[in-house]
Amino acid sequence: MTDSSAYNIHNSPHKNEIMRDLFDPEKGIGLSLLRLPVGASDFIAHDQMYSYDDLPPGNTDRELQHFSIAHDKAYILPLLRHAVKINPDLKFIASPWSPPDWMKSNHSLFGTYKQKVGTLLPEYYATYADYLVKFIQAYQYEGINVYALTIQNEPLSPVDTYPGMALKAEDEARFIKDYLSPALKNAHLSTSIYAYDQNWDDPAYPEYILKSSASDSVGGIAWHCYSGNPSTMTNLHNKFPTSTQIITECSQGHNPLGIKKLLFASIENWVSGVIVWNLVLDESGGPKMGNGCDNCTGLITVMKDGYSRTGDFDELAKFSKNIKPGAQRIQSVTRGNVESLAFQNTDGSCVLVVFNPSNFPIPFSVDFQGQSSWYIAQTNDMSIYYLINASAFGRPFRNPATRLVSKR
Repeated sequence: MTDSSAYNIHNSPHKNEIMRDLFDPEKGIGLSLLRLPVGASDFIAHDQMYSYDDLPPGNTDRELQHFSIAHDKAYILPLLRHAVKINPDLKFIASPWSPPDWMKSNHSLFGTYKQKVGTLLPEYYATYADYLVKFIQAYQYEGINVYALTIQNEPLSPVDTYPGMALKAEDEARFIKDYLSPALKNAHLSTSIYAYDQNWDDPAYPEYILKSSASDSVGGIAWHCYSGNPSTMTNLHNKFPTSTQIITECSQGHNPLGIKKLLFASIENWVSGVIVWNLVLDESGGPKMGNGCDNCTGLITVMKDGYSRTGDFDELAKFSKNIKPGAQRIQSVTRGNVESLAFQNTDGSCVLVVFNPSNFPIPFSVDFQGQSSWYIAQTNDMSIYYLINASAFGRPFRNPATRLVSKR
């Protein structure tokens, strides 16, 4: 829910229908995990960057006396409360793009300004930790509980066209251990900390943090999908099996895998949640500022005379509507070109997702509680099979063309 997404929804005459489609577990697709920028991202409605403690040049505010989330009260927070009312199971993970400019070495919200890369000045580490705590507390007061927090969106990519900041792995680890984690504890907040928040192509960054003294304070690793291989997450899981992993960003238009393969590859590689970027955009893919995410679309596109659901909306729905929060992945099987994932929900029901990425239909069989059924996996299609009140899958089916499910 970026500023742009909230603005688009808020100003649409179909606001209630859009919110229903996104968050209602029965009438919509029941999204249960939502990312919130802490201040401005590159998707803002009025091309005016902001933090929650903006000051005239040359001023500082170590005591955060000018801290305010007033900007978000116009249309972001009302929509978040609306979403929670529709789906009380909704969890929020927050990600900052930039601290206030007076905390940074380049004195700008831009990641790079006048060819100078912005970093967090050491004298403001404690102040920034307090700033993030104040954000969580202010949102909590408004009825929004922040489940998890990343430290910095794309810490290795401080660009010069929208908010950002460079943050080395060793600096992030020190900030977590010595400043943010103690500040959260002192405020009696249970918000989890997720490290990294960037692509699969630099696993050394999250590994450094999980090997450091900050590891006890880190609940998980946040990833983006734009470069690298998703198998990186399995490699990390093998080294740190208790660390949770999620995808916090993957933009339609810049997703190299496509939404279907992204969902499969992520969950096959130990991810417990996938967030796409953005929620709702207009026909031009905005409003937005700066360079990047060209040709991106939201899950929903708003137009002057209505709105439309994108193909990614439909594919994500197959997971979000059927695989409930708390579900366990109980099997992952590939036979030939056909891939499958099986889940068990907390009510005992099982969901089988089958994906055929090939250019020809493929017959396959499913053995469930000793009963065998045949199906056809259509070309480049992802299908759902909802199996009610199942505690396990049964014995293997004899001589299938493609056997997807065997004994657990």
